[in-house]
Amino acid sequence: MNFANPVFVYASIWLTVLMLHSLRLLAVLVPANPASVFLIISTCVIFLLLFLALRLTNYAGSLSKPNHDETLINREVNFLEQTAKGLLIAWMLGTILTIVYSGGVPLYWMLKGSGRDYRDFGIPTFGGFIAAINTFLGVSYYILYHYKRRKKFLILMILMLLWPILVVSRGNFTYMLLEIVGAYLIINKGRLRTFAVMLVGLIAFVYIFGVIGDFRLGIENAAVFKKSILNQQYVEIADYLPSGLLYVYAYVTTPFNNVVYNIENLIPTYIPYYSTIFLLPSVVRGFFFTGGNYALEMVSETFNTFTFFAGYLKDFGLFFTIMIVTIIQGGSVLLYFKAMQGRIAYILAYSVAFQCLVLSVFNDNFTMQMSIFQIIYALYLGIRYKKMCKLNHGTENAA
Repeated sequence: MNFANPVFVYASIWLTVLMLHSLRLLAVLVPANPASVFLIISTCVIFLLLFLALRLTNYAGSLSKPNHDETLINREVNFLEQTAKGLLIAWMLGTILTIVYSGGVPLYWMLKGSGRDYRDFGIPTFGGFIAAINTFLGVSYYILYHYKRRKKFLILMILMLLWPILVVSRGNFTYMLLEIVGAYLIINKGRLRTFAVMLVGLIAFVYIFGVIGDFRLGIENAAVFKKSILNQQYVEIADYLPSGLLYVYAYVTTPFNNVVYNIENLIPTYIPYYSTIFLLPSVVRGFFFTGGNYALEMVSETFNTFTFFAGYLKDFGLFFTIMIVTIIQGGSVLLYFKAMQGRIAYILAYSVAFQCLVLSVFNDNFTMQMSIFQIIYALYLGIRYKKMCKLNHGTENAA
């Protein structure tokens, strides 16, 4: 069993969300309706059938044996190491520029009590580009550490993970961590040790997520906030629940809750508006999108996320949304099959798809520039590597 399998990832995440939502620990959660349940179950079933069809027809070489040739792997890893050196310089220069532009980092501001926070940090659009490089480097350093076992790569990976904490960005920290997990699962496949590492990693993630969340709100405000969002009969457990556990519960259930609240009253326009809103850089987005960023009505303004279904539902309705999601699922399966053959470029690309699938309960990261940049750049590296190999092969033949 490979825990990176996209069908397993998607189905386990969404069926868990359905179960957690049914508990209704939060006051804002409304009962699931037939349309919302149909959306989840149908996309899970279609994903499985799509995977099996592509697998059985050996599409994209899904039945091919993994590439275990050490020479080929070492060449590709060395190519990634050289690429990472250039990216690290670009990231460091961009980060220094951002710090100078912003006048410091959010964690320092908040510890100092300056009144500034993470919203005051960064350069529009440019900051997203730097965050994408940061995330790509984090995954690259994990892959390099796995194959070369040099401590410097492990240290660099940890430094990449620490940066989102310094800028108090739970989002970027989560993206990078999940992409590293995706790469780890592809490389290590379905070993028992893999499950144990996942479990420990999940516990650590929930704890760190809670710490960052408490810093963002302030310790006293966080305690009040936790009690305010719980259903009345669960208020007493707020003092005993780890902050991260409650935050994660809220983050995975309230976006789906907003879909449940709206799905039976949709009036699609059949114009790609909300489904494409995040494809444009933030500096020009306002010129093209004037109707606001929120596709659906919120149950509570405290929870303003809507899952990756929301934009498609608003623009195209339920059944066309299922068709669009099927296309996204197909792309994820193809990347997975290629990654399972051991190609480093595809491992990097699928790790992004893995992250997007996990966070599909929260947001449409498939259309986020940060994700698109990483997938395209990973595939571009694969093309460059192939050209380099052909050139070297031709040179060797000429010699």
